Amino acid sequence: DEMVAALDYCLHGQGGAAPSIDPALHGLVDAAHAAGATTTSDIAIATSADGEALTKEIFGDRVVWVPWPRPGF
Repeated sequence: DEMVAALDYCLHGQGGAAPSIDPALHGLVDAAHAAGATTTSDIAIATSADGEALTKEIFGDRVVWVPWPRPGF
């Protein structure tokens, strides 16, 4: 929660979209490379009723599933 609140200091001017939290989270990953996927097909797979199992079936051990609980829900 504190990290999310700190992102407000990254805004340029008032209004507009909130800064992405992804770069800060990638900094916490102990790996040479961390990437996020936001293509339409990736979102469709991840948000399906059985997204975690479907992701594992399609990508095997090439990707890691990180659960994301929507804050406040």
